[in-house]
Amino acid sequence: MSIKSRKIAATAIAFIVLLLVSLTIGKAVYASSGGITGWSGNPVTNSGLFCTVCHSGGPASTVTLSGPASVSPSSTNTYTLTISGGQGGGLDVSATTGALATIAGQGTKLQSGELTQTTSKAADTSGMVSFSFTWTAPASGSATLYGAGLSANLNGGTSGDNAAKTSLLVTVVPSVTYAITAAAGANGTISPSGVVIVNSGTNQSFSITANTGYYIADLLVDGVSAGAVTSYTFNNVTANHTIAASFSVNQTFTYTLTATAGTNGTISPSGAVTINSGANRSFSIATNAGYHIADVMVDGVSVGAVASYTFNNVTANHTIAASFAVNTTDNRGESLYKTACAVCHDRSSPGFVGETVNGASASDIKEAIREERSMRFLQSQLTGNDIQDIATYLNTSGEHKEKKHDDDDDREHRGNNGGKQGEKHGEKRGERHEEGRNRSHDD
Repeated sequence: MSIKSRKIAATAIAFIVLLLVSLTIGKAVYASSGGITGWSGNPVTNSGLFCTVCHSGGPASTVTLSGPASVSPSSTNTYTLTISGGQGGGLDVSATTGALATIAGQGTKLQSGELTQTTSKAADTSGMVSFSFTWTAPASGSATLYGAGLSANLNGGTSGDNAAKTSLLVTVVPSVTYAITAAAGANGTISPSGVVIVNSGTNQSFSITANTGYYIADLLVDGVSAGAVTSYTFNNVTANHTIAASFSVNQTFTYTLTATAGTNGTISPSGAVTINSGANRSFSIATNAGYHIADVMVDGVSVGAVASYTFNNVTANHTIAASFAVNTTDNRGESLYKTACAVCHDRSSPGFVGETVNGASASDIKEAIREERSMRFLQSQLTGNDIQDIATYLNTSGEHKEKKHDDDDDREHRGNNGGKQGEKHGEKRGERHEEGRNRSHDD
C-alpha cells in the first residue's frame, strides 16, 4: 500500500472512531435529561472533563458554588450550585471526601456518590437555576467540592447549549473546646456533673438540687459565690471554668416549755416539752379529788386558778407551774352564805331583816327557801350540797355559835311579847328579803 493509500485509510479510521464517539456521547446526552455523573470536573473522574464534551454553541454561562469554606469536624452544612446563562439546566456535583445528601424539593438525587438532577430544571425570570444540597464534613482535614452546571436551551439536543464548572475548597477546622468542671458536695446534686466539654462560643447550663431535708447553701463559680441559686448558665464560653454547689441541713429552731405540778394535781403535758419556733402549745391542769387549783404561774407570774393555758407563737423558752389546795367545807359554806344569805340575815348587812339564821340545819334552810316567798329564788341557785355546806358553816363557825345563843334569847324575848310583834317582824323580814334579793341581783 502506498503512502497516500495509508494516509487515506488512517483518515477514514479516525473519522469512524470520531463518529462512534459522537454516537456514544449522543446517547449519554439524551440520558442526561434524567441526570448524569462522572462529569463534574473532578480530576479523578474522566480527567476533569465536564458537560462541554457534548454541549456547545450556546451563550456563555457561569456556575457558582456557595457555602461555608471552613466547617467543624463531622458537621453537616448546606451548599448551593447556581447556573446562569440559559433557559434551564442540570448539574453534577462530587466531593473528594465527606458525604453529599439531597434536600427535599430541590429536584436532585444521589447517583454513584455524586449529586445530579432528577430532570432538567427551568431557569427563573433572572435566567438562573439553583440546586441546594448538604455535605457532611469528615472528622479532620479538608475536601474539595466540584460542581459542573449545564446551561441548556431545552431543545433536546446538544447544540445551542453551554456549560461551566467550579470548585470549592472546604477546610475542617478543629473545634476549640473548654472544660467546665462541675462538682456537688454531700446531700445534693449538680447536673451535668464532672468535666463537661463545651465548644467555644456556646452556652452551658447547670441545675442544682438539694436532697430532702437539705437546702442549697451556696454556689461557687470560678471560686466566687453566685448565691444559693438552683441553676446557672455559662454564656459564650471562651475559657475553662469551675462550678461547685454546697448544701446544708434544714434547721428548725426549737424551744423548751417546762411544765410542773405541785402535789394533789396534774398538768398535761408535763416535764420538758419541746416545741418548734412559732408553734402553739396548750396545757391542761387537773386536781385530785378534794382539791382545787390554787394558782398557775407562767414564767413566774400568776395567771390565776385556770384549768388550761396556751402558749401562742412560741419564740422563747417558758415555764408553767400549777399549785393546788385542799377543799375546805367551812370556807365553801361561808362563801355560799355570804352570796345567798348574808344580805338579809347578817347583822352587818344593810338589808338585815331582823333575824339571823345562826345554827340553822340544812332542813331548816330548805324549808325557809320553800316557804318564804322572798327566798324561793334560791331554789334555782343552791343545790342540796350547797345548802349542806351553808348549814355546816353556820353550826361550826365560832362566830356563828356565839350569835346563835344571842338569837335564841331574841327569839324567846319575841315570844314573850306576843303574836302581834312576831307578825310585825315577819312582815319586815319578808320586805327585806325581797329588798335583799333585788339588791343581790343588782350586784
